[in-house]
Amino acid sequence: MEQLEPDYSTITRQNMANWMIRLGESYLAVLYDYLHHKLYDYHVIQSDAGACKP
Repeated sequence: MEQLEPDYSTITRQNMANWMIRLGESYLAVLYDYLHHKLYDYHVIQSDAGACKP
């Protein structure tokens, strides 16, 4: 019985890019929204815009 190798040549870069965009919109946006709402639960929100030194 001959084992066939998958043919990945039909997946274009455009298709892969669209999948990544949809992944970001579908899943990462939900995580971002959750963290955004969680951040506003605190009384004080601040950040340091200075550069990090190694």
